[in-house]
This record gives sequence, C-alpha cells and structure tokens, in this order.
Amino acid sequence: ERLREDYGVEEVDFVDMKTEVYGVYLQGMAKNPLLKTSEMKELTNLRNALRLTNQQLGQAHAEAAVKFFRDISRFASKEELADEDHPDRISLDKYLFLSERAFRQGGETEEAFTFEMSRIGKAFDGLTKEQCLERVENTAKPFYERALNSARSKLDSGAVNPEMLSRAKATLGLSDEVAHQMHIEEFAKEVRVQLGMPETDDED
Repeated sequence: ERLREDYGVEEVDFVDMKTEVYGVYLQGMAKNPLLKTSEMKELTNLRNALRLTNQQLGQAHAEAAVKFFRDISRFASKEELADEDHPDRISLDKYLFLSERAFRQGGETEEAFTFEMSRIGKAFDGLTKEQCLERVENTAKPFYERALNSARSKLDSGAVNPEMLSRAKATLGLSDEVAHQMHIEEFAKEVRVQLGMPETDDED
C-alpha cells in the first residue's frame, strides 16, 4: 500500500500489477517439471507479501493458466501433452497441483473452489474439474509414496510416527481413501519383504 501511494498508482491498476507479478512467478515455477513441496510455501509467502484476496488469487491463477497453456501448446503437440511422461505434460500437471493447493490452503468455499478449478480446466484445453483433480492426485501420490517408503525404512529406529504421515497427507491434499489404499499397498510390500519375496509381483 505504501508502495502504491509513493508512486501514485490507482488501486485498480495496483491490483492488476500484483496479480500479474504473482502469475509470472507461478508460470516460471511451473515451467520446471520438477516439483518440490517447498514451492507451495513459496507461493503462499508471495501471496501474503502481495496481500492477495482469494478472488485476486483465483484471477491470477486463471489469467496465468491461459498464457501458460498457450505458450506450452505452441511447441508441444496434443499427443505429447497426452503423454503423462512428457515434460510439458508434467509442467501442466504441476500447474494444476499448485493451483489446487493454493485454493484449498486459501480456505475457498467448495463453490468457489469448483469455479476456480473449472476456469483453469477450461484454459487447459477444456479439462473438467474431475479431470483436473485426477491429475492433481496423480501428481501428489509419488510424494506420499516416498514418505511411506521413508517411514518403512525407519520403523525399527522409532524415528517415525503417524503424525508425520498425517502432515504429509494434509500438505499434499490426498484424501483419506487414497492414503488408506496406499498404506495397504505399502504394508503388502513390507510383508513380502519380510517373507523374503520381492516387493511386488512384477519383480517375481
């Protein structure tokens, strides 16, 4: 606010500038396919520094999504963007994940959340909200799987507790159902290892 007053910028123009700054930062972050959980906190810190409201945050994500998809689709074909292992597809999924986490952590109502995710889905070649959330979940699951693997490796040391996994689940936004299923799968792996068998049937 002090900066706006010092430069004599109108309130409406200042809001546009703030959302654009956030959007540019978000696009730059998503262009790198490698996702780090610390990036969620970076976006939260930036949002707080810019003092963006939920409405302004949603606008920033929506406007940046249009530009981001346009830039990526300029060089990547539809076939490449349909390939889950292609770097540009991974970047799009990362953008969806970061957006979902930003909206949820901002305390959006379910109606507002649906509206914001639908706007991004529309920008991403007409994805439905359900398709967006499926891709968000698929982005989050590998991180939780690594947390489970780490927990397994520390079972004997006592250096892990249920609260650590609960925090990881909450940070990633995984549902109880998905996390429960992953726990079962991880438990099955541990049982096989204890029996001297490969972790999965694929390794037999």
